[in-house]
Amino acid sequence: ALMTGTVTGGLSTGLLLGLCQLPVTCLALVLYERTARRRLDPLAERLRKQAELADARAGGGRP
Repeated sequence: ALMTGTVTGGLSTGLLLGLCQLPVTCLALVLYERTARRRLDPLAERLRKQAELADARAGGGRP
């Protein structure tokens, strides 16, 4: 009964809550990307370089 209740005009409570999910989802996406670029990308780059150096020292796996 709560979700089918009318807020204004033809807008139900359920529809209003559903529409509120879109900006919240976009905000979460922006915050995740920002955090990933600041913290995770530098770590991944450092690991990638370490792996390349280890591969070069081991002979690169070439015969």
